[in-house]
Amino acid sequence: MLILSVNLSEEIIKLKLNDYILTFESTHNALATEKILRKKELDIELIPTPREISSECGFTLILENTNLQTIKDNTKKEILGDIYVIIKKGKRKKYEKVD
Repeated sequence: MLILSVNLSEEIIKLKLNDYILTFESTHNALATEKILRKKELDIELIPTPREISSECGFTLILENTNLQTIKDNTKKEILGDIYVIIKKGKRKKYEKVD
């Protein structure tokens, strides 16, 4: 029997370079923002927060094919935690906090 260990957030969701990750202070805020962004027809996915990112909430949103200004224009600043962009450092993907 072959047993493989996979990081679900990276292998199933396929985090890509330059995707944005949004963090939140609560699950309620994550779900409320997801609802708003889905109505705007943005390409998003609700996933467990990657362990490399510190967040009070266990969920984050990944936004693909969008830019930072679109994110800021369509989210409520008071419920949003931090924004990260996925970058490549050497052979690994890293999360870089965006201002």
